[in-house]
Amino acid sequence: MRKVVLSLAVVTALSFVSCSSDDNNGGATPTFAKTVADINLDGVVAPATYNWTRNNATSVSYGGQTTRINMLDYITNKQGDEGLKNTARTEAQLKGMYNHTANDGFFSDATLNSSGKNIKGKTGNSDDFFSGTVEGSQIKTYFDGLITDQVANVFPNWSTNAAAGTAGQLADGSSTRYVNAKGYENDQLFAKGLIGALQVDQATNNYMSRVANDDNSTVENNYTDMEHHFDEAYGYLLNSADSNYFNKYLGKVDADTDFTGIKNEIETAFRIARQAIVDQKYDVRDQAIEVIRYQVSRVIAIRAVYYLQAGKNQLDDASGKGPAFHDLSEGLGFVYSLRFIRKSDVKETYFTKAEVDGLLNDLIGSTNGLWDLTGADLDAVSEAIAAKFDFTVAQAGS
Repeated sequence: MRKVVLSLAVVTALSFVSCSSDDNNGGATPTFAKTVADINLDGVVAPATYNWTRNNATSVSYGGQTTRINMLDYITNKQGDEGLKNTARTEAQLKGMYNHTANDGFFSDATLNSSGKNIKGKTGNSDDFFSGTVEGSQIKTYFDGLITDQVANVFPNWSTNAAAGTAGQLADGSSTRYVNAKGYENDQLFAKGLIGALQVDQATNNYMSRVANDDNSTVENNYTDMEHHFDEAYGYLLNSADSNYFNKYLGKVDADTDFTGIKNEIETAFRIARQAIVDQKYDVRDQAIEVIRYQVSRVIAIRAVYYLQAGKNQLDDASGKGPAFHDLSEGLGFVYSLRFIRKSDVKETYFTKAEVDGLLNDLIGSTNGLWDLTGADLDAVSEAIAAKFDFTVAQAGS
């Protein structure tokens, strides 16, 4: 395994990113590590890539996370045509894909069909907040409800022109969007909502918390429990198989000049933490986890504001509601995902259930949902989200 020391240039660049992120607290020293530059490395040398070996074989394993991401691709029609946009699919079939059991026949892909993994069991199921709770059950039911609405109300109106109170199709340039009676696309809420309820919740609220109590001396299957659990967190967020969910939107946020460097922050912090586990430098591990949690939370919040503002800017588009409602549907999914982002210095989420429910009600709680929204409504929700963080609506919305 080749190791490289973080260069002065990289640390300086990351420090520059962190300066802009502290504007709203007067430049005060953070009470937790927000950027890689805040970490006391204590001799930990991060490798150039997320790659570790033991006995000349890899000690990194996150196959279960890859499987679930591929399952999500099938349900949301990113692979094949068997998911939420296939009108031939029944409610039982789609829910069977969401709550898969091995060899149940709902996935045409043989590898997925034979897997004992599923998405539903890991949805809203973190040790820190949702496992075994009433809310955890409600979260799973929420995604079941999106499937039910798609089959019962959107599929029968696939060829109908959508209107306030009527499900159907909307033109969006060369694309066609299929919305429910309140104007939103169930598949977008499903996909973007699971970025928070599955990927972020499992990574930052489940596996990153488990490592504190894990065995890091006994090697089985070429890794320790601590190494493996941290790798599973990595597999949910930075998996190369993920081209459509968290990893995709991390790249989009990083491409915004207001947030350039955030991808490098998260990737570097992951490598530092994993090497700190190998080196048994647990203070360094914990500081790196603080950086990951903070920056991942920002990605979700930034993208929520971005889509709400993008939708606002197209509400009066002469071509119709399709472009606006598509962006707003993505925004709704990211707003739902706000429930799962957590603070780094205390065991709390940034948004309570009541707060997220309130934001969603402000967006789609009226009789006609998105059809009733105004720019002022979208600005108010955007401001409420940005107020929790160190960026402005203008920065996130550009």
